[in-house]
Amino acid sequence: MTEINQRIFREGGEIQLTGATYQMAQSYADMNNDYLGQFNIHLAVTGIQINDAQDTVYVAVSADLTALFPSITPQIQVTETGTAQGCGKNKTE
Repeated sequence: MTEINQRIFREGGEIQLTGATYQMAQSYADMNNDYLGQFNIHLAVTGIQINDAQDTVYVAVSADLTALFPSITPQIQVTETGTAQGCGKNKTE
């Protein structure tokens, strides 16, 4: 992921998220929001966690789904977490 603090990663191997990390995640969420978008419902990225040991990224998104069920409840806020697993680390010898 290039959307991390590259200097900190090079110096100590620590993954530090930046604003660009959240912007990229939000961009992907927006691109995958066709169904809800037709109801003017937009996803908001609310959290990103990286498990370096498992080469896995977790992205939490939230949306107000009230427009889908207006007569049932005044507000329906839903949060879900998506998971992506990498293909392994690049190794150089």
